Amino acid sequence: MVDYRAALESSNNKWTARLNGGESRQDVWQRVQKFITDLKSVPYDCCLLVSSQVIVKAFYGIANGLSIEKAWELPADEGSCIELELR
Repeated sequence: MVDYRAALESSNNKWTARLNGGESRQDVWQRVQKFITDLKSVPYDCCLLVSSQVIVKAFYGIANGLSIEKAWELPADEGSCIELELR
């Protein structure tokens, strides 16, 4: 994890960098945005999502109108639980 963070911070753009062919932070953000849009179109009263810290930060940031930069600063502890209302 330390090597990943060091490589990410040393890249030209830490939001669009794709390390080892994986997703960039921007890719994740866009994927979560699409999921939220899809989720809003179904008639569920509530749902439970279980995910990683990265997805939790993106989901919370998008749901609350935060920038990607602000969302990545949010704390997301292992095993944490958040409740959100999508509108």
